Amino acid sequence: MSKLRAPWLHTAVAALALPLLTPGCVDDGADVGEATGTEAPDGLADDLTALVSYTVTASGDIRGRKLYAVSTDLEDAQQDEELQLAIWAEARTVFESHLRWVNTFVVFTDGADGTLAQVFTGQRDPTRWALAVDQEDALDENGEVGGDALTFTLVHELAHIVSLNAEQVELDADLAADPEDLDLIAAARADCDTYFLDEGCSLPDAYIYAFHEAFWTDLVDYEAIIDAIEDEAAQEEAIAAQYAETPERFVSEYAATNVAEDFAESFATFALEAHREGGLERDEKVKFFEQFPELVALRDDLQGAGLSVTMSSLAPRHARAHRCR
Repeated sequence: MSKLRAPWLHTAVAALALPLLTPGCVDDGADVGEATGTEAPDGLADDLTALVSYTVTASGDIRGRKLYAVSTDLEDAQQDEELQLAIWAEARTVFESHLRWVNTFVVFTDGADGTLAQVFTGQRDPTRWALAVDQEDALDENGEVGGDALTFTLVHELAHIVSLNAEQVELDADLAADPEDLDLIAAARADCDTYFLDEGCSLPDAYIYAFHEAFWTDLVDYEAIIDAIEDEAAQEEAIAAQYAETPERFVSEYAATNVAEDFAESFATFALEAHREGGLERDEKVKFFEQFPELVALRDDLQGAGLSVTMSSLAPRHARAHRCR
């Protein structure tokens, strides 16, 4: 999910792609009908081709279909509204409890086995989020919407909204409007007494601050090293090396990226795995969520909706990452 300098947004991928992502603006409008745009939504990576976006209503329906300029070979995919509605139906099942934070649904493509999904906040309103899903990777081996990869990825993305919404983080509108201003970042970080993330300073009772204090206080130097690496391949190698050195600490290699991705991977495992035994740190991260009754209830709701995965079926997880500054 991004390179480690610019604010990291939140995503997960089906296989091994790790392209760049910059934060952008979520459309707050609720246009009815169909419109045509020439540029991709701000916040979608340059290597991802936006097909269509929808406004998410307060009731969780989608409307205001907006088409984007695409090459002729993607026009049929772009017009497949039935498939896009089916993808949203899957996403809505996962995000039902937190739809109040989501106002945009984007469908994109980057070919098979690339980026599967991402969430990102808006520059104009950092309290609202967009969910973007790859139209091709949302299909299972039978060509139907669904499958373990999509389910796990959507719950992973939900975890970002659970942990980084306006009730968890003191959102900084100035940072959202100008996320590349290094002086602004430095000043905001200096004023933060808890844990400073892309969106702002985590509140004292935030889930992600508690997670950081429990599991990441000895990895400050590692975070700084990863943050300083600008080359994507070198970043991936460093993260893979950290995981290879301490696999007992992380539920997946991708979880070794940073606190936000570790939180999301661990929560998705907590929500979708039947049970977790063992006393390794990775097991304790999954058990971490049991102390919060509302997160246990969320897990129960997700499982009650029939969501589950076979963990062994998931491909190695690489993705753009959310940057914890």
